[in-house]
Amino acid sequence: MKLLYVALCSGLQMSAMSADVFQKEIGELLQKHRRSVAVVKDGDTGGSAFIGKIGKGKYLITNQHVVAGRANPTFTMPDRTLLKVGSAAAAFGHDVMSFGIADDVTAIDVMQNVEQLTAVGDDVVVLGNPDAAGVIRPITGKVLGIGPQLVEVSAEFVAGNSGSPIVHLKTGQVIGVATYITRESKDISEGRLAPTVRRFGYRLDSIKRWEPVRWWDYNDEYETVEKIQQRSVELMAVLSRLQQGKTTHPKSVKDPMVQAPLSKFALSLNAIKSAQDYLDTTEEFIKGLKRAATEDIDIARRRVGYDFFLERLAEEERMRAPIAELLETALKTKPSL
Repeated sequence: MKLLYVALCSGLQMSAMSADVFQKEIGELLQKHRRSVAVVKDGDTGGSAFIGKIGKGKYLITNQHVVAGRANPTFTMPDRTLLKVGSAAAAFGHDVMSFGIADDVTAIDVMQNVEQLTAVGDDVVVLGNPDAAGVIRPITGKVLGIGPQLVEVSAEFVAGNSGSPIVHLKTGQVIGVATYITRESKDISEGRLAPTVRRFGYRLDSIKRWEPVRWWDYNDEYETVEKIQQRSVELMAVLSRLQQGKTTHPKSVKDPMVQAPLSKFALSLNAIKSAQDYLDTTEEFIKGLKRAATEDIDIARRRVGYDFFLERLAEEERMRAPIAELLETALKTKPSL
């Protein structure tokens, strides 16, 4: 019994020592890189960024979605130093943006060959600005998976951490940029007994191509895709109400291309004198919604060139496909709405 007691005490002591060593390493890492992490701010919104060393160059790095569409983003260090950035470049196939920056700043080394130097289970620290609160705070976790472009970690980063460096604790090098969170509701049929949350960061060592950013064009493409996304939301809301046998008041819709067929249909109802008039009016209404569901994407394909927005446009097109198919079916069957 005495030997068991000694063994338990020894184990607890070693555990406490390990925790102390771990916390000391985190503290040292934060102290070392306190001038390498920045808060991104634009009005009430924000995110994170960091200064990374890639090869012989130093760059301010964040996510594209953190700065896209921002009129005047600022990059501020914890000591309130405002960073001056130069020209920007967008990573091809990655939600990553880099800015030129002065050479007199300290930087965190960016790891090359992540899959060779990192293993599942390795400790990581995400250094950033959780909840866009303007406070740099370390969030610890482990590597859960390594893919060709992404790393998955257990560090529970949140909104505001987008653009934060995911630092490999053992080497002190950046293995990825904290980017997005996925949430899946529980599904007993698929074996998910509880909601699942997963967190991913883009690898920097897998970027093969950078696109120079011309801010006028870049923000124009951002606005183009944002409007398409907003139209998708309104179209789905209108169709959802129709399927429930409900109507949508035209004034409750902001998009002119969605509002127009609603307004025309509402006005035409007063002039209907026969069943055929109603079917014709309904057909014209469906055609109007279908134009709204397809024309903006067709036009956008000719305007959008940056890879980041082309991917978002493709996602919207995939979301719109069922809407267009539903409307096409409605036209063929000419249902009474």
